[in-house]
Amino acid sequence: MIRKIGLHFDKRVIEIETNVGLFLDSYLLSLYSHGAFLSSVGHLLSSFFCLIYIPASYTYADTNRLLWGSHPRVDPLWSTEALGFIHDGCEATRVEKAALIAKSDVALNSLRVCFVSHNLPYNCGRCEKCIRTMINLHCVDALDRCTTFENQLNTKHIEKMRLYNHGVRLLIEENLQALKNRLADRDLYNVLHTIWKQSWWVKFQLTSPRLYRIRWIYRILRSLGRFSGKFFDG
Repeated sequence: MIRKIGLHFDKRVIEIETNVGLFLDSYLLSLYSHGAFLSSVGHLLSSFFCLIYIPASYTYADTNRLLWGSHPRVDPLWSTEALGFIHDGCEATRVEKAALIAKSDVALNSLRVCFVSHNLPYNCGRCEKCIRTMINLHCVDALDRCTTFENQLNTKHIEKMRLYNHGVRLLIEENLQALKNRLADRDLYNVLHTIWKQSWWVKFQLTSPRLYRIRWIYRILRSLGRFSGKFFDG
């Protein structure tokens, strides 16, 4: 898929294979260290490039509201005299980025965001990241044109969605803001808002990140969120 995109834009594709993902996941460090490992790949390729862009996950408004391994103030510090790093894209929300993607048929026909679709060519359409991205595309009226999602938005799938960290909760807030004034999407907004309220507990990640990584405490907090979300405004 990546090679086809490279050919379309007349770009050379350099493939890198690494076990970094397995290493980070085994120590529960992926949220806090991935920026450093991205920069290490950049330095590996320093003979080919003098400037490398690291795409932003969040807006400037949200970067100080969570713990995250890639940051507009930190990523440029990985630079050297010969290689520079730029943290790019903080000026736009995910919905605004989806609007840009919607202008490209190549992007819509090759968009892959899913972490769990190992046996599928693109996206499962049911996991949190798939649903969140589908809502992004729906908000810019591009979901029907995106061929990499076989499923359409289903409120039953959204009701089963669980938010697992504060960063994901912030991205859901962006979708809620985009849906807020869309009268035709009132049901979608209400279901998503309920899920957002039930995830109040993920904010413990900010105050007690080590405590949050203890699995049995994580499960207790997640269960509390499911049953008590209606009593919290988030």
